[in-house]
Amino acid sequence: MWVERRELIERSYKRLVKAGSLPEASSKGLGWLTFADHGAVHVRSSLEDLKAGFVQELYSLQGHLSTWYTGAAWSAQLHTPTWAFSDTVVPRLVESL
Repeated sequence: MWVERRELIERSYKRLVKAGSLPEASSKGLGWLTFADHGAVHVRSSLEDLKAGFVQELYSLQGHLSTWYTGAAWSAQLHTPTWAFSDTVVPRLVESL
């Protein structure tokens, strides 16, 4: 499975280089430092967890110990909602400095 995924990525990369969309990184092509599953993509909370205040507890972490969070775990697993959420976090982070 991992071999097929690497091969797919390498074929796609070569097509992008050939089309002129990307510069060639080196004459050797792509290099792999590591290749692994990054975990669950669509994390879900149960109805019971939501009713028990999961979202409120999650948001209460914002700014705690001067640490701010953003990313797919904090909003929908799509780019637009993630960036929209980040737009609400960054001003609060800057204000806290």
